[in-house]
Amino acid sequence: MRKYDWIVRLGAMRHRSEGGVNRSGYVGAAVVKKMDHIRADNVTQHFEAVFHTEGGPLSAIGRVRHEIIIPDDRVVYIKPQALMDVIRQELKDLLDQGIIRESISPYCSPLWVVPKPPDAQGNLRHRVVVD
Repeated sequence: MRKYDWIVRLGAMRHRSEGGVNRSGYVGAAVVKKMDHIRADNVTQHFEAVFHTEGGPLSAIGRVRHEIIIPDDRVVYIKPQALMDVIRQELKDLLDQGIIRESISPYCSPLWVVPKPPDAQGNLRHRVVVD
């Protein structure tokens, strides 16, 4: 049993007082804040496999097969040429990990390169994002 389970089982509700649980079963704001923090920690610990950590491997689900048919042949979004090395390296890493695969479709979702804060040595870092 977790620390605040008994409060939840009582059907306690939020109350404006700063104290603990009053006679009516209302929970003070300080207790609610602590409960929210504990719940958030439990969610991230319980579902640790679905939260990505920096540098850890990404996962993918390959159960869905689909085809998008779009009649227009024009380029929707042109990739920034100055960052093509970053894009190529990220795509290579994702291909090597089996997260993405090469496509035969002439269409794709837009791809953005988002700047990340510099690392400890001051090197610029980027994140490749797909809509």
